[in-house]
Amino acid sequence: MIKWNDNFSVNHAGIDEQHKELIDIINDLVVYISEKDTEFSHLLDLVTKLDNYVAEHFKYEEALMTEHSYPEMDVHVAQHNGLRKKLEELNIFSVDNTIEFYKELLDELIDWLSKHIMQTDKKLGAYLTIN
Repeated sequence: MIKWNDNFSVNHAGIDEQHKELIDIINDLVVYISEKDTEFSHLLDLVTKLDNYVAEHFKYEEALMTEHSYPEMDVHVAQHNGLRKKLEELNIFSVDNTIEFYKELLDELIDWLSKHIMQTDKKLGAYLTIN
């Protein structure tokens, strides 16, 4: 399980709250893996929750970047689009091994958390703090 701590903070309350949601999704994956939960309805719920998170969160961040004329918006949005594309390519109806799918998704989200949030979003947070 991943617990929220100040290391994850980008010093913007709205963004931080939404990042906590991503951590909740990651923790759901950990639970499904540990319980060897292969129920299709749970997989569908999880992917739906993730899709909804991404749509809401990216819309929020991109609106902030536009509102504050964030100079690195193109690079930031390109990273968002990369995750959007990966999620669009998910086809849960062709999943043969649910646990393996969960593990791959978990790896992808942890990679996202460690790279995008800890680097790219922290830059955005710093910019929003002074502008």
